[in-house]
Amino acid sequence: KKLKVGSHIYTVEFTKHKNEERGRNNWGKTMHEDKRILIDREVPESQKDETFLHEILHIAMHEARLNYDFEDKVQLTDEQVVMRTTQPLHNILKDNHLLK
Repeated sequence: KKLKVGSHIYTVEFTKHKNEERGRNNWGKTMHEDKRILIDREVPESQKDETFLHEILHIAMHEARLNYDFEDKVQLTDEQVVMRTTQPLHNILKDNHLLK
């Protein structure tokens, strides 16, 4: 229900997303200002852990201000970096039994 990130405490809530948001595979949302993580409660269990990790990466990106691709010398959005790192990190955590 709570996630500590540095000196901040985020509240994790399982909610029902609007249909138009779900249609874009938007199963979670991080609200930095309110320190809230929203996860669609109708997402299959197998997707909830990955969605939660995806949102944690958004928080880490926000905190670290990591949004630049040094190789291509282009600015990246949080979403681009999170999409690049979510699945590999999720797999590592799952393979090492760090997630249920």
